[in-house]
Parts: sequence; structure tokens; C-alpha cells
Amino acid sequence: MDKQNNSDVMLKVDNVSKTFSLTHNVSLKDSFVRLVKGKRVQKKEFKALNHVSFEVHKGESVGLIGRNGSGKSTLLKLISGVMNIDEGQILARGRIAGLIEVGAGFHPDLTGRENVYLNGAILGMTKEQIDDKFEQIVAFSEIEKFIDTEVRFYSSGMFLRLAFSVAVFSDPDVFLIDEILAVGDQPFKEKCMKRIRELQDEGKTLVIVSHSEEQIRKVCDRCVWLSHGNLMYDGDVETALTDMNEFEEGITRGYMAQMIYESKGSPKFELSKELTNAYEDVSEKLTPYAKAIWWLKSEGIANGYGNGFFGTDDLANRMTASIMIYNMLGKPAGDENKKGAKADFDNEILTTYADITPSTPNANAVWYLTKIGKLGPVDGYNFGKSELINKNDMEKLLK
Repeated sequence: MDKQNNSDVMLKVDNVSKTFSLTHNVSLKDSFVRLVKGKRVQKKEFKALNHVSFEVHKGESVGLIGRNGSGKSTLLKLISGVMNIDEGQILARGRIAGLIEVGAGFHPDLTGRENVYLNGAILGMTKEQIDDKFEQIVAFSEIEKFIDTEVRFYSSGMFLRLAFSVAVFSDPDVFLIDEILAVGDQPFKEKCMKRIRELQDEGKTLVIVSHSEEQIRKVCDRCVWLSHGNLMYDGDVETALTDMNEFEEGITRGYMAQMIYESKGSPKFELSKELTNAYEDVSEKLTPYAKAIWWLKSEGIANGYGNGFFGTDDLANRMTASIMIYNMLGKPAGDENKKGAKADFDNEILTTYADITPSTPNANAVWYLTKIGKLGPVDGYNFGKSELINKNDMEKLLK
């Protein structure tokens, strides 16, 4: 396809940015103390998209890829008009319809039939067009017997079928899909894929968000890769997936130990028998990062799993990295096992993440590293305790 031909551009994302203000629950007492002391609540922001630009041409099927928190779904919502743009602009030719959130626009108190007309109207269809497509929509959904039943009584699978059916028969020029094929039974997934290919054969333009590399390879002829709101690559599918995996792939606990050790200048230390016997899975001859792991043990930075194993080949997550860096810094906010240790953090820090609470083990590590600007949320609200940490993020953490 001739990329220089502007007449076939169906969608243009031009220098688009989106920032969210993060609000936290503040107690009445804390609010009063702030007022008396004249303290202003600091505004915390999360930049979901950072000056992203690309074009989608007629008939293209473009995959938006990236890890959680990369900005994919936010971008899709901006394109569909569900959210407002902070900077830049999005230009579209023709009518856009999207499966951004399954069943968005469906009312639980209305029947399936009534919701077909309601959702169809939201997607830009006239009553005459819905009348004309109604039998096809219902037949595709395979819920004919329940079409006059209130949607509140539908199972999640029935709900999905009807939502997808309305969207794919709304005849859009640009079709947006966000992880819609991640749910539903296998026969219906295959049926959806078949319908998507029919839309492609009809020359429709598709923009698809999916974590499934298999789906991306089957459906898309181009990929736009986002990471932490930044456009990393726009082009060939295989190149995009390879580059993304190499860049985003989590590092092992052993390699993380080596990175921490080297960041301290690979210091010399006394290698005692107690250290070399500390972990059953760490051997000087067989483990590439044995010296780094033993140094972490000697400094009290890492203690392994507590069962005689370090887990050298296990993938490291954000929580593990946070604990090690916090320990390396000497636990500056105090040992969380000591009474009152968490008093070192104000309410703004304590409510930064929905998944980190005072009862979360090693919460101090996360709160302190956030306080000094080393860490931030993966999706605006959650720290992502189990999210894998990659080499790039680890390097930032060690600066």
C-alpha cells in the first residue's frame, strides 16, 4: 500500500498526549491538619500517552501492542471519543465503531431486542439499518431464545455474543477492538475471527488491541508498539513482536542480582563457607551470577526464598526488585516490623496504589521508592506487585 497517498488515510493520530490526575482518599483529620499548617495537596499525575503519532490507511489491520500500562486501551478510547485528548489531535474518515468495553451502552433492565436497538443507535446506525440487520445480529449471537429476556439475566457469554454481534454488523469504516476475543468459548472465538476476516475482505479498516501474539499474527499486517505511553515502533508485525519481547521481557533473579552487584562496582568481599552453602541452586561452577548472589546475601540485600533456594532462573517481579533496592539503601524508612514505622509516610504516599496497603508485606519498600521518585504505577492506580521487571526498568531503578 502506498503510504504517501493521503487520500486513503482513515485514521491519523497526531502528537497525541493524555495525562490522568490521580486522586487519593484523604481522611478528615488529615485534611484539617493540612489546612491548619497551610499545606497544599500535591497533585499527582500519570502520563498515559506521550506525543504519539501514526496513520492507519484504508483496508489496513493494525495491532496495538504493549504490556499492561503501555497506553493501548487509553489510545483506543481517545480514538473512539470515549475520552478527551489533552494534546494533539485525532482525525478520522468515515464512521468509527468499537468494542472498547464489552456491552458498553447496554442497559440491564432492557431486553436483548431493546438493547440491540439501543446499542446500534449508539454505534451510529439508523432504525432502518438495525431493522435490516436485526436477524443477522441475532443469528450470529446464537441467543434467539433469549432475545426478549432482560439482559440482567444473561450469562457473561451471552452478553458477549450479543455485544460483539451488534458491533460487527454496524458496518463501520474503522473498527476498533480491545481484547474482545480474550473471552468466550472457543467455537465463538473462531466464529468472531471468521467475521473479522470477512470485514477485512470487505476492505474495512481495523485497529486491534490484544495480548495474544497468535491473534496479532493472524489478523494484523502491521503493529504499533507502545511502552509506558511512548511510541516505540511502527511497522512489520514480526519485528514489532520480537523487539517488544526483547525489550519488555522480565529478567531473572540471578541477572537482577548481577545488575545490583555491578551497580555497586562489583565490590570484593569475603567468600565464606556459610555463604557458598546458603543456596542449593547456586554453584560457583554452574551459576553465572553466583558471586553477585552471594554478595547480596552477605549484605542482607536478598535472602532467597527461605527454603534454601535463591531462584536464580526465576523471573523477577517489581516487588522483588523493590525489596532488594530498598534493602540496598539500608531501609531508610525503618523496619516495617517495628511499631510505627509507617508513620514516616504521609497519607498521599500511603494511598498511591490500590494494591499496596499497610497489610501488604514489604509495603515500606514500595512506598519509599515511590517517595523518592524511583517507582510509579503500571496503570495509574496499581503498583503491579507481580508484574515482571525488565532490564530497562531495572536500570532506571538503579540510577
